[in-house]
Amino acid sequence: MQFIDFKKEHFTRPASSNKFLLDIPRDEIGFAEIDIKQAVDEDHYEEIDYEILA
Repeated sequence: MQFIDFKKEHFTRPASSNKFLLDIPRDEIGFAEIDIKQAVDEDHYEEIDYEILA
């Protein structure tokens, strides 16, 4: 399992939308299944609502 820790500065928010975007190059994640979770605290994560755009 690969784990990538993103911070606030990795996200962008288009002026025309109320959503945040995160651009991850395909070569960084490959073709494996993707789970997106939000850190609740240092050791706990929870599922979040997300959409993957290709």
